[in-house]
Amino acid sequence: MGAPKQTPDGSHAPDHDPGRYRPGYERVAEQLLNHIAEQNLRPGDRLPTEQKLAELLGASRNVTREAVKTLAGIGRLSVRPCTSGRPAWSTC
Repeated sequence: MGAPKQTPDGSHAPDHDPGRYRPGYERVAEQLLNHIAEQNLRPGDRLPTEQKLAELLGASRNVTREAVKTLAGIGRLSVRPCTSGRPAWSTC
């Protein structure tokens, strides 16, 4: 897998080459970025729980978790512990 492409704002986005196979987590990461944009979420806004995100995106919790890790790894999401002990995800 190559390096993530840079968007005009300088951030990184998942590879969008329609001719190559993309793992499920990459497709879900793209869907999640689209959801964030459609909902006009701003940096620091909290995202739904893993289970709710998986339902919303039509993906398994494992694939959703990998998508979140991918986006956190490129600085598009932050993950931090919540008071319940579960991770709380928010936009960057």
